[in-house]
Parts: sequence; structure tokens; C-alpha cells
Amino acid sequence: MRLHLGSLAPFGGSSAAWPLVIGISLLLQATLTAATAIYQDQAGLADWQQKHIGVPILTQISRQGENTHIVVATDKNVLAVLDPLTDHLVWRHVLDANDTIQTLAVVGPRVVTLTTRFVRAWDLHTAFLIWEHRIVPSAAPAVAGLAAFPDLQDPAIVVLDADRRVTRYRAVDGTAQWATEAEDADVDYTRVFAAEGNVFLLGNDRAALAPSRVRLATIHLATGLFSSLYDTAPAHTPHELALLAPAADSAWLAWLAPEGLVVNRVGHPKLIRTFGTHDLGLSAEGLSGAVITTSDPSTTAGFLLTRSRATHAVTVTFDTYGYPVATASTVRDAMPNQLATVGTGAGGEPLVATLDAAADVVVVRVHSLSQSDHQLAITLPYPATTVGPAISLDFVPGTNFFGTAVLVRFASGRLVLADAQTIRWAREEALAHVVDFTWLDLPDAHRWSEDRDELAESPAVTESSGPVTRYLRRCAVHLNQLRSLVSSAGHAILPFLRILAPAITTSTAGPVFGAQDGDAFGIRKLAVFLSAPGTLVALDTLHGSVAWVLYLPALDVRLAGTKFTHLFTTRTAAARFPPIFSAVGRGDQNGVYVVRLDGLTGKVFTSDQFPEFLSVLPVSATHVYQLPFEEVIDRFHPLVFLYPDRETPARLRLLPNTPAVRKDIQHRAAHLTFLTGPMVPAALTSHALDAGSTLGGYQPVVTDLTSTDLPTLGLWTLPLATDERIVAVQPVSTNAAVASLGRVLGNRSVLYKYLNPGVVAVATMRSVTEQQTGESTGILGLYLVDAVSGALLHRAIHHGIAFDPAHHPVHLVGCENWLVYQYWSSAGHGSASSPVAAASGYVTVALDLYTSATPDTRGPASVFSSWQGLRPHVISQAFMLPEQVTALGVTTTRNGVAIREVVMALASGRIVGLPRVLLDPRRPLADPTEDQKLEGLMRYDPLLPNNPRWTLSHYHQVLGVQSLHSAPAKLESTSLVLAYGLDLFFTRVSPSGTFDRLSESFSKPMLLATLVALIASLFVAGPMVRRKALMEAWA
Repeated sequence: MRLHLGSLAPFGGSSAAWPLVIGISLLLQATLTAATAIYQDQAGLADWQQKHIGVPILTQISRQGENTHIVVATDKNVLAVLDPLTDHLVWRHVLDANDTIQTLAVVGPRVVTLTTRFVRAWDLHTAFLIWEHRIVPSAAPAVAGLAAFPDLQDPAIVVLDADRRVTRYRAVDGTAQWATEAEDADVDYTRVFAAEGNVFLLGNDRAALAPSRVRLATIHLATGLFSSLYDTAPAHTPHELALLAPAADSAWLAWLAPEGLVVNRVGHPKLIRTFGTHDLGLSAEGLSGAVITTSDPSTTAGFLLTRSRATHAVTVTFDTYGYPVATASTVRDAMPNQLATVGTGAGGEPLVATLDAAADVVVVRVHSLSQSDHQLAITLPYPATTVGPAISLDFVPGTNFFGTAVLVRFASGRLVLADAQTIRWAREEALAHVVDFTWLDLPDAHRWSEDRDELAESPAVTESSGPVTRYLRRCAVHLNQLRSLVSSAGHAILPFLRILAPAITTSTAGPVFGAQDGDAFGIRKLAVFLSAPGTLVALDTLHGSVAWVLYLPALDVRLAGTKFTHLFTTRTAAARFPPIFSAVGRGDQNGVYVVRLDGLTGKVFTSDQFPEFLSVLPVSATHVYQLPFEEVIDRFHPLVFLYPDRETPARLRLLPNTPAVRKDIQHRAAHLTFLTGPMVPAALTSHALDAGSTLGGYQPVVTDLTSTDLPTLGLWTLPLATDERIVAVQPVSTNAAVASLGRVLGNRSVLYKYLNPGVVAVATMRSVTEQQTGESTGILGLYLVDAVSGALLHRAIHHGIAFDPAHHPVHLVGCENWLVYQYWSSAGHGSASSPVAAASGYVTVALDLYTSATPDTRGPASVFSSWQGLRPHVISQAFMLPEQVTALGVTTTRNGVAIREVVMALASGRIVGLPRVLLDPRRPLADPTEDQKLEGLMRYDPLLPNNPRWTLSHYHQVLGVQSLHSAPAKLESTSLVLAYGLDLFFTRVSPSGTFDRLSESFSKPMLLATLVALIASLFVAGPMVRRKALMEAWA
């Protein structure tokens, strides 16, 4: 039998189908290759982390051979080392909040830090702590200063502490070599420096008559012998003096005086020289400014910068006898109000940099003071509305002058390192100072499309548009939809392109959001953060990339000094209406400022109702609320500002303040209650722990629709003791979806949940003195209050807690009908019936609220009202957690069907998702019965287990977490979790498993292989079937 290839060709015997088979085979091979590599990339696709350090306040550049590092101390009390070539964070240490970094120095391969309580030495490359010494008692004020002697055969560190004690330490191992005290009782020494091989102190002489004088003292470096020298620099402070050439044989102090530049050799009161403006070749007002910065210790010539009507760089060199010689030069292209700095480049070349900020670009010009032809222009394409004004400039030397980079810090918190060729990296450190946060769901394509242009057209355009115009517009809409279809197809094959050519996906450009960006599963959202100075940052949750940044004070001069506290989504995305955010802050004059902006683009928003993007309310508001309904013009959720009033308990100012909004409030007044007090989410003032402050509920009273402000009626106040302080407030029942009204027990009966949306949990603290021991301990009070009527639903008291809300805060989280809170407990206190009564550590308490203790009982009335006084049946239980919790959260899903997890951010840097079943207060003390097993209850164990599988952050160490937020995806199984504080961390979790999508173990290549096999079988069986049918027809 002869086999012909043509006989195997299906459907007509054509051999042209073989390329199709070959193509499917190649596709199968590509899929199999992709499946072997995509599993490794899932960690970056499902979660991401951003490590932050805060805004630098101290900066040192370390040059060890060819390696350069940037050492910074930040306002978040973080010591960090940055790589100048990439945005890689080499290492960081987060120090205790009570141990603030005062100063730092780089001594060879060590970083020496001076804090309020310790002097420490860290390894520059490994971050290991080499040695540390406690220098003052913990209650002492901040220390004064530090001086380094890196060029000695045995490098040394000299520390001046707050007790006027000066101590010398070996830089290698921290051995204290000598200690002495400053003997001048009338001098407040605040500065220490090394010069001419000795230690010098500068301080204010309190005994001197006006004008004030600076006192100079010396300590012998070898013996520690103290000598008080003389007064110098009248009418100046120690920090206004510049130290010139400390590495030379003779060191000089320099300051600006009306007669010119004055220099004084350290330790020689008579060796003073004045360089007048005539000597320097300057005009009479040429040196009327202030010293900007001083010389680099690595150079043998000092130089400084002065400012007046022009910018001058004064270089001070030294002749063969060691005496100073000063020359001045005008810095070109520099204006008097520009930010400027001086420093050294490669080989100690003196450099000066000035910053010129235009509307859409920032230009840093670098000039050499020794070679006039050395000039650089570093361009930063940052508009002022994005970054604000520049705050500081620092040089990062390169291998030569043209490799010099500048480190620029902007008011928005952005930290940028750039050279003349490129921007090396940029960090958004405003994300380390977040005060409020909100999610933004990206619009769906069927609700947000090109059709909105037709819906938004003006009446004049509608009258002038004919059928032809509208037909052409419809064709354009269809072309855009076709373009979106092609783009969607490209996104579908993007995973294969990432595997075949990873270089095509390395772009760092921020996303541009539009109709095509809303995904079908709701995983991709915008996470929008607000910092206290007014920086808004929107991040794409897909990979954590920056969508847009806006610095609010740069939009209007009236926003200068405003402290922003709240961020509201006043309008969600819909056809014709883009999503709108409202940022709320308090100004210096106690006024309230509201800024409106487009949530998708970050641009300011105006409308016919709001012709300006900024609304200024001249009231001293203490609380702000967002109403749950929309007004009819712009579809905004109105904002309500509550401020104190002499005639009524409080008054309300509305935004927008229209008769229609007031009429809506009049209709809903009986259902609106505004919660006031410290620590409530609506508070505009600082969360001060003031004793005597309490909670209250206010209801609006609308009797006159023409009135500008609305009076209120005080409904209730929470009675607290005079020394009781509110430390935490948390609504128990949030807006999360509830899938069931009750809990089905093992015997098929039902315990109905107490689902009161007005329940608020309030945690209070007060200090008491034990009569037997005389020790001072704390008492924690937990109150469940109905926010509508003020009824006290439940009260729990815990004795023996740590009365330290700053270091041992109380954390609360609630959902549906349950509440979880954590506190620190001391040993030997608490209820005798509690298994954790004698334990000392962090206690986690879980509460469940039901309508009745009897199953199948829903209460006395079918319609629930807060005024009925129905109290819940509360079941509680305590557990021990071996770690401190810094934030609590709970997962939420679209319909509430999936089980919930209690998300905890631990002080160790882990984020864990604890199954709700472990925190069930109904867990039996003995072995569970059959009915309890059917219900899913397990035996009570006071110690919560530490299961690594519950760690949501995997190998990430997420530091300084202050808040946890969750949002539902469109998949019922999936919840999105975001943690922020010092770091940011985002992940998606499925507490009940991925029941609505294919599992990770599903073999997609096998499915494709099956399809290919079926198609191949059709190719083979088709001719056979046709031949058999033909033979049967001839038979």
C-alpha cells in the first residue's frame, strides 16, 4: 500500500493546510516555553513593594576609592545609604522615635551617627553595627555635636553631649580614650569641630553684653585638657561661622560683617583679617548677603558663597606662610533669589551650582571656580505644580568635572539625582508621609467612552450639528473602538513578548489612563495618597508605577502653609463625568481650603458651579464629612464642615452651598448624625490625646433654606471620667457587603448578626496608682456606642495596661458584626476568668455581636431603629500574639461571600493575614462537639500560631506600616490589600481560594495540546470518512 501525503489533507485533499498544523505546533512549543518561566515572575505580578526613607535632612557623600555612596539621615529617623548610579537602596536602619539622629560623619569605611542617646558606628557596606555607646541618660535633651579625625593613624571621634561632656572614642572599636567637661558655665557650646590637630568648641557667651559674642574654646586631642580661649564674631551665632581649610596647618573662621569678609585664625585672637568689598573688586553692597555654605575638609583652600543683588563666589586660598588670600568672582546666570550651593568635584575642584526654576523645567547650572571653561547645565523636566520649589542642592562628584551629578530635594518630597546626560533616579519620598488615602476604580469601557463627547456638548453645538457631522463623528468613535481592540489584543500577547524579549518592557514612563485601562477583573485601580505638605501621588496598582503627581501649594499662593488632612472621592467615574477628588486642609489663619482635581489625570477641575479649582471657607472648622448622596449639577457628594458656634452647639457649612443641597439635607436630616470628638476620622485638628475630650453626636436643623450655614442639635455626648483619654475610634460595621444575615450553627439553627451600621468602637485610657504597690498603671476602656442615639451598647475594662499610647497604641478593626482590638497587658492583671490574665504581652480581643443569645431569634421588632435601645448579645475572647501590631485591617470582597481575613502589620516588618476562624470568640475551651465541628469551630488556644503560610508579604520586609486598606476586585474570591507608612506594599489575596478562576496548577499547555490533537484528528479522519462514504455509495 502506498501512502500519499495528499490523501491525509482534510476537506478536499489540499496540502495547503500543513502550514496551519506547523503553525499550531510552533505556538504550542512557545506556550510550553512560557509556562516554565512565568511562575518565577508571579511574585512581581501579584504584589509589589516600595521602600522609602523619608526626606533627607543630613547628607554626606562617601568616596572610597572608585566607589561613591550617598549617606543620609531623614526626618523619619532613618539612616540610609543610597547608590548614586541606580535607585537601589543599599541599606537602611529605622531608629527608635525617641532616639533622633542629630548628626553623622563618614570615617573611612564607617558611618558614625550621633543621636539623642547613643553614638554608634555602622559598617558602610554591610550595615552592621560595629559599636555603640550610651552617652547621656534617656531623659536628657538632644546632644550638641560631633567631630571626626579620619586622617590620624588611629582615627578618632569626639562627641559633645548635652551635659557639656566631651568624649573621645576610637573610630575602630569605640573605646573611650578620655572624657572632659567644658568649664565655662556661662557658655552654651553648640558646635564642635576639628582643626590644627585639636578639638575646638563654639558657643554663645551668655555673660557677654549685647551684641552677643561667640566663645571659642579648645581641647587638646591627645590629653583632653580644656582651655577657654576668647570671644569672636560679634552679633553672630556659632552656626553662622564658616570653617576654612580645616585640613591645613592653620584653620580659619570666616563670617560676613558690614565692613566685608572677616577671617580669624583659630586659636589666635589677634590674627584677624578683613577683606573689604574694594579689596575684592566688588560694589559696596557686594557682600551684604549671608554665607551659603563652607569649604570641603578634603581641600586645602576654602571657599564660600555670598548673596546680595548679585551672586558672588569668594575663594580663599593660603600663601606660603599660611595666611589667607581672598578673590571674588560673580557667578554667571545667577539671580539673587535662586537656590545655590558650593562644593567640590573630582580632585577637589571648587564648584558652585545655581538652580533656575521655570514654569515647566528646572535647570541646575554648575560652574567651576578654578577653570572658567568648565560649565554644565543639568535639566530636570519637572513642572512647578509637580515638585514645587527646590529645597536643597548637593554635589555628587564623578570621575571628572563633566561626570558631576547633583542631588536635588524638592518641597513635594521628590529626591532626584541627575547629571548632564540623564536623570539617574528619582524617589517620591512624599509617600513616607501619607495622611490620607483613597481608592479609585478605573472606568469601564461601556460607561466611559468617546460617546461622552456627544453627551457633554453644548446646546449651540447640538443645534449646529447635522446628520453628516454626526455620522462622521460616529465613524470616528468606531475607529477609536477598533484601535482599542487592537490594543487589547496587544495586551493579550504581552506576557509572551516579555518572555521572548524582556527589554521591550523596561520603560519607566508612567501610565496614561483612558477607557482601555479598566480591566475586566477589577485588579487594576488607582491608589491615591495625600501627604501633609500637600503632595498628591497616584500609583497604578498593577506594578506600583506613578500615574501622576501634584504639589498642591504650587497651584495657588493661598495654599502656602496649608496642612492637608483629608482626601475624598467626591465623584466616581461615569459617562461624561470624570472622577473628582477633593483635598481638604487647614490654613495658617484657621481657614479651610478645598482643592478639586481630576482623578485620572491629576489636573485641576473647574465647572460652571465651581469656576475655580480652589474653595476657601473662612471658618474655623474642626470636622469635615462627606454626605452619602449626590447633588444634581456636578454629581458631587457634598462636603459638610462643622465649626463651633456661640449660639448653637455647632454650625455646618456646605460645599457646594446651594438651596438644592440644603433641601436634600432637610429631607434627610432625621437620618444624618455627625460624630465629633478626638481621633474620629472626620477630625481636621491634630489628634491630641487631651484629657476631658469626649465624643458627641450632632444632627442638622434646616428651618431656612436661604441661610448660609445650618445650625445643629446636640443629640448626645459620651460620659467619660475627667482623666480618661480617647486613644482610638473605629466604626464596627463598615460599608462592606454582607452575604448573610446570620450564622448557621451545626444543628442548622441560626444566630442572627447584630448589623447596626451606626455602632462605633471607642478605646480610652487613664492612669491609676495601685494601692498595694504604689506603681502607676493604666486602665483600658472599650465602649460600643450607637452613633445615632448615643446609647452605650457594651463596655469592657482591662486593667494593668501600658499607659503609653505613643509606644503601645490600641488598634481597632471591625466588620459586619465583629470587632478585633489589640493592647499591651502587664503580668498579673486582668480578669481571673481569662486564660491570658497572668500573661504579659500583646493581647488580641475578638468580639462578636448578635441580636440574641438564643438561636433563631431576631429581636422584638421586624424594623430596627437605634432609638429602640436594643442591645446586642456580645461574645468575647482574648488571645495572645507574640508580636506587636502596628496596623489592623480586614479583607473585603465584592459581595461578601468569601471568608474574611484579619490583616495585621507586625513591627518586625511582616504582613500576615490571620483567618477569621482563629479569632472566633465562640471557640470552645474543651474539645469541640460534632455540631461545633460542623460549624468549623476548633478548640480554643490562647496563643495564636505563627504560620509562615499566612505571611502576605512573603520575603518582603515592610517597615513602618501605619495603616492597612483593602478593596474588592470584580472577582468575588479576590481582595486587594494595601499597606502604607514608611514603606508601601500591595498584594491581592483570596482567603477562600480562587473558586471563580482557574487555579495556578491548571495546565494551559495541556489544554492547548488537547485542542491541537482534536484538530489533527479531524485532519486525519476527514479523508477517511469521505472515502468510506464514497465506497458505500458505490457498493
